[in-house]
Amino acid sequence: MRSAWFSAGPWKQKEWHRIMEHEIVKKMPGEDLGEILTLRKEIFGYGEDDLDDYGINILLEENGEGAAIGRILLDPENDRLIIDQIGVVEKLRRRGLGTGMLKHLEDIARESKSAEVWAKAKSNKAAVALLSKQGFEEYDYFWMIKEL
Repeated sequence: MRSAWFSAGPWKQKEWHRIMEHEIVKKMPGEDLGEILTLRKEIFGYGEDDLDDYGINILLEENGEGAAIGRILLDPENDRLIIDQIGVVEKLRRRGLGTGMLKHLEDIARESKSAEVWAKAKSNKAAVALLSKQGFEEYDYFWMIKEL
Protein backbone atom coordinates (compact mmCIF):
# COMPACT_ATOMS: atom_id res chain seq x y z
CA MET A 1 0.00 0.00 0.00
CA ARG A 2 1.61 3.26 -1.10
CA SER A 3 1.09 6.22 1.19
CA ALA A 4 -0.70 9.16 -0.43
CA TRP A 5 1.68 11.71 1.10
CA PHE A 6 4.71 10.16 -0.59
CA SER A 7 4.79 10.99 -4.27
CA ALA A 8 8.43 10.54 -5.28
CA GLY A 9 9.36 8.07 -8.01
CA PRO A 10 11.14 4.74 -7.43
CA TRP A 11 14.40 4.61 -5.50
CA LYS A 12 17.47 5.21 -7.60
CA GLN A 13 19.95 2.37 -7.17
CA LYS A 14 22.71 4.74 -6.01
CA GLU A 15 20.52 6.29 -3.28
CA TRP A 16 19.41 2.85 -2.10
CA HIS A 17 23.00 1.59 -1.76
CA ARG A 18 24.13 4.75 0.02
CA ILE A 19 21.50 4.24 2.70
CA MET A 20 22.10 0.49 2.95
CA GLU A 21 25.83 1.08 3.55
CA HIS A 22 24.97 2.43 7.01
CA GLU A 23 25.16 -0.09 9.82
CA ILE A 24 21.41 -0.34 10.18
CA VAL A 25 20.00 -3.83 10.61
CA LYS A 26 16.72 -4.85 8.96
CA LYS A 27 15.60 -7.79 11.12
CA MET A 28 14.45 -8.17 14.69
CA PRO A 29 14.03 -11.08 17.10
CA GLY A 30 10.48 -12.43 16.97
CA GLU A 31 9.29 -11.39 20.43
CA ASP A 32 10.46 -7.78 20.15
CA LEU A 33 9.31 -7.52 16.54
CA GLY A 34 5.78 -8.50 17.56
CA GLU A 35 5.79 -5.91 20.33
CA ILE A 36 7.02 -3.15 18.00
CA LEU A 37 4.59 -3.99 15.19
CA THR A 38 1.71 -3.99 17.67
CA LEU A 39 2.84 -0.57 18.90
CA ARG A 40 3.10 0.75 15.33
CA LYS A 41 -0.29 -0.64 14.41
CA GLU A 42 -1.91 0.97 17.46
CA ILE A 43 -0.33 4.36 16.79
CA PHE A 44 -0.42 4.57 13.01
CA GLY A 45 -3.14 2.09 12.03
CA TYR A 46 -0.87 -0.07 9.88
CA GLY A 47 2.13 -2.33 10.26
CA GLU A 48 4.52 -4.60 8.40
CA ASP A 49 2.06 -5.62 5.67
CA ASP A 50 1.79 -2.05 4.39
CA LEU A 51 5.47 -1.54 3.55
CA ASP A 52 6.39 -1.03 -0.09
CA ASP A 53 9.43 -0.42 -2.29
CA TYR A 54 9.56 3.24 -1.33
CA GLY A 55 10.56 2.71 2.28
CA ILE A 56 13.25 0.90 4.21
CA ASN A 57 12.62 -0.69 7.60
CA ILE A 58 15.43 0.25 9.94
CA LEU A 59 16.47 -1.16 13.26
CA LEU A 60 18.85 0.00 15.95
CA GLU A 61 20.17 -2.83 18.09
CA GLU A 62 21.39 -2.98 21.65
CA ASN A 63 23.57 -5.97 22.59
CA GLY A 64 22.30 -7.92 19.59
CA GLU A 65 18.64 -7.55 20.56
CA GLY A 66 16.28 -5.45 18.48
CA ALA A 67 15.19 -2.40 20.41
CA ALA A 68 14.18 0.49 18.14
CA ILE A 69 12.57 0.39 14.74
CA GLY A 70 11.37 2.93 12.22
CA ARG A 71 10.88 3.46 8.52
CA ILE A 72 12.64 5.97 6.30
CA LEU A 73 11.65 7.26 2.90
CA LEU A 74 13.67 9.48 0.61
CA ASP A 75 11.62 12.07 -1.28
CA PRO A 76 14.11 13.52 -3.80
CA GLU A 77 11.44 15.52 -5.62
CA ASN A 78 10.77 17.56 -2.49
CA ASP A 79 14.35 17.43 -1.15
CA ARG A 80 13.46 15.76 2.12
CA LEU A 81 13.83 12.58 4.14
CA ILE A 82 10.70 11.23 5.80
CA ILE A 83 10.69 9.26 9.06
CA ASP A 84 7.64 7.14 9.79
CA GLN A 85 6.57 4.49 12.31
CA ILE A 86 9.14 5.12 15.04
CA GLY A 87 8.95 2.70 17.94
CA VAL A 88 11.08 1.54 20.87
CA VAL A 89 10.30 -1.64 22.79
CA GLU A 90 8.64 -0.43 26.00
CA LYS A 91 10.94 -2.33 28.37
CA LEU A 92 13.96 -0.68 26.70
CA ARG A 93 12.75 2.93 26.66
CA ARG A 94 14.64 5.81 28.32
CA ARG A 95 18.03 4.40 27.33
CA GLY A 96 18.75 6.68 24.40
CA LEU A 97 17.80 4.17 21.69
CA GLY A 98 15.29 6.44 19.94
CA THR A 99 17.79 9.30 20.10
CA GLY A 100 20.48 7.07 18.61
CA MET A 101 18.17 6.04 15.79
CA LEU A 102 17.29 9.66 15.00
CA LYS A 103 20.99 10.61 14.92
CA HIS A 104 21.63 7.81 12.41
CA LEU A 105 18.74 9.08 10.29
CA GLU A 106 20.00 12.66 10.39
CA ASP A 107 23.39 11.45 9.13
CA ILE A 108 21.64 9.65 6.29
CA ALA A 109 19.63 12.79 5.48
CA ARG A 110 22.79 14.89 5.31
CA GLU A 111 24.54 12.33 3.08
CA SER A 112 21.55 12.21 0.76
CA LYS A 113 21.71 16.02 0.69
CA SER A 114 18.15 16.39 1.97
CA ALA A 115 17.32 19.91 3.14
CA GLU A 116 14.71 18.77 5.65
CA VAL A 117 13.69 15.80 7.72
CA TRP A 118 9.95 15.27 8.18
CA ALA A 119 8.68 12.95 10.91
CA LYS A 120 5.18 11.54 11.13
CA ALA A 121 4.39 11.60 14.83
CA LYS A 122 0.59 11.93 14.86
CA SER A 123 -0.25 12.91 18.43
CA ASN A 124 1.87 10.23 20.09
CA LYS A 125 3.28 11.94 23.18
CA ALA A 126 6.41 9.77 23.42
CA ALA A 127 7.34 10.30 19.76
CA VAL A 128 6.59 14.04 19.91
CA ALA A 129 8.73 14.39 23.07
CA LEU A 130 11.63 12.49 21.46
CA LEU A 131 11.48 14.50 18.24
CA SER A 132 11.17 17.82 20.11
CA LYS A 133 14.27 16.95 22.12
CA GLN A 134 16.14 16.43 18.83
CA GLY A 135 15.19 19.86 17.46
CA PHE A 136 12.06 18.98 15.48
CA GLU A 137 9.22 21.51 15.48
CA GLU A 138 5.52 20.74 15.19
CA TYR A 139 4.20 21.43 11.70
CA ASP A 140 0.62 20.23 12.14
CA TYR A 141 -1.32 17.43 13.86
CA PHE A 142 0.57 14.67 12.02
CA TRP A 143 3.96 16.12 11.14
CA MET A 144 7.08 17.50 12.78
CA ILE A 145 9.91 19.02 10.74
CA LYS A 146 13.62 19.75 11.16
CA GLU A 147 15.65 21.81 8.71
CA LEU A 148 19.24 20.65 8.22
